[in-house]
Amino acid sequence: RDEDGMEDGECTWHAHARAGAEATKNVGAVADVCLSPAKKRNGRYKPTPAEGRDLVLDSEITSKRVTEVRVVAVKGGMEGAEEGGETCAAADASEPPPPPSKVSVAAAPNRAPHEGKTARAQLMSLDFIFLASWFTVMLLPNNFFIISIGDQLEDMGDDDRSMTTGFTLVWVLSTLVSPIAGLSADFIGRGPTMTFSMGCYVASFALLGVGGGNSGGNRFGGVPLKAQWITFVAFNVGRNWLFSMYFISVGRLFGFAHYGTLAGVGLLMSAMATPLAVPMLRHGVDNGWAQSNAACVAISAACVCFTAGWTWRREARELQARTGAEAGQAHARERYTEVGLMIP
Repeated sequence: RDEDGMEDGECTWHAHARAGAEATKNVGAVADVCLSPAKKRNGRYKPTPAEGRDLVLDSEITSKRVTEVRVVAVKGGMEGAEEGGETCAAADASEPPPPPSKVSVAAAPNRAPHEGKTARAQLMSLDFIFLASWFTVMLLPNNFFIISIGDQLEDMGDDDRSMTTGFTLVWVLSTLVSPIAGLSADFIGRGPTMTFSMGCYVASFALLGVGGGNSGGNRFGGVPLKAQWITFVAFNVGRNWLFSMYFISVGRLFGFAHYGTLAGVGLLMSAMATPLAVPMLRHGVDNGWAQSNAACVAISAACVCFTAGWTWRREARELQARTGAEAGQAHARERYTEVGLMIP
């Protein structure tokens, strides 16, 4: 208020807040904003009372500091605003008004870490290199399982191909549980979900057999033929989780401005793993499946270094940062409540 003859810009946002709260502590928390006489004459000063008591001031301060300020005064009325303005001349006007857009500090951690960067910068980031490499490496055991499962089951005694048909059935039905992968990523985290996927791959190849028994129908050391349904479930769950977590991670880490580019490059890289599965298949046909299955177990277990050592730890750091941001926001709200303001 210019009742004391002050020029525009002399009263700061903090000054009005302190003066208004001190003078109106018994009637409510109220603050007023300096407006230029020209804006008052032009009708820009439009108080809107709600039920006769609340006052909303929404104005522009056109002075050396060009800042948009929104002040919501509660419980007080016009009387409190006037009392706050009368004592404003004694307040310290040396501090610049803080931009209201910086009051909310909890939203920043919710952004994708690489959001806003160019496609080239995102492609060259360690997060994308590690993520695409993990996806590419894991497609080697994934593709090997698909092209070898029929031969492995036949060597176990599946002469009528009934178990191979059962694998195809589980493959189709496993798509129904794909949404669970997304829910797990949302509520548990990407790191634990990706690590669970690696565990499914390890289990599926171990159940097929990585060496051992040389007698009977199960000469590879895995579970008997009729128990291979467990293997089918473990592999298909791991497969669905693998693909889901790759595409979820692209969006979570990089946003969606260049989502198609990043997803496409990762798929292109993963295509290089398909030809490498053919030598493993040939080796299995000629020398038995134990060594090829053991290699797939080792690959899947090694990828836990990425899922747990990199992704899981990263999420832990992000959670810590988010918690700190929420605590900072709560502190900021307490600070402004002390001076009688509600910050929108």
